Amino acid sequence: GAVEMEQKRCCGELQGPSAPSRGRQGRSRSALPAPRRHGEPESALRKLQEHQLSTDAPASRQPWCATVRRRRGRGDGRVRRLTGGGSSVTSWIHAGLVATSALAIWKAMMLVTLCESPVVVVLSGSMEPGFYRGDILFLNMGKRKVDNGEIVVFNIDGRDIPIVHRSLRVHTERSTGNQEILTKGDNNYANDRGLYKPGQDWLQKKHLIGRVVGYCPYVGMLTIIMNDYPFLKYMLIGILGFFVVTSKDEM
Repeated sequence: GAVEMEQKRCCGELQGPSAPSRGRQGRSRSALPAPRRHGEPESALRKLQEHQLSTDAPASRQPWCATVRRRRGRGDGRVRRLTGGGSSVTSWIHAGLVATSALAIWKAMMLVTLCESPVVVVLSGSMEPGFYRGDILFLNMGKRKVDNGEIVVFNIDGRDIPIVHRSLRVHTERSTGNQEILTKGDNNYANDRGLYKPGQDWLQKKHLIGRVVGYCPYVGMLTIIMNDYPFLKYMLIGILGFFVVTSKDEM
């Protein structure tokens, strides 16, 4: 009988309006401890009270670290969006620097070798077995006279593509030092007078680009393929431009 009276007294103290009302300490009545049932252990009642307090806590009382994490995540996203737009500009700047560096290296080679084309590619088999199609030749003009048997690269009036052949005969004037050169391909039966301009029998120094001082076999095959199939050249340029525009720097 005493237990029932105690339970009724506790229940009467806890009864009140259905809507939660705030007290002096700012705590809602829903957070007050629930009445302990008859025969229920005290530890279970304590767990129930802690569960009610955790579920009834307002959103503003959430741990500050969670709020900071969310804010930092949003801030990182904004930084990525802001910096992602400038990566394409950076890629274009890098591409421009690469092109400028390559042009500067080419001009420096021209000054050192005294050649307008320090590097050329063999496009035909007229110099086989010495040089094969696709070999890269390194030239150097210098001030020295051309000797018999030297391999030279020269231009012919009316033709845009230079020719690499061996000097077959060289005539040098003693008074002026001017040279007249007759060339021939190692794999050809006749000399190059059939290739010269009509009425021209000899090459002069103005026709020479340089003499061959070294070579690298088959490295220039890509150049030959692009010359034979021009659409591959334009496709390669388009692919490189696409990667330059779409590439982004990693954060």
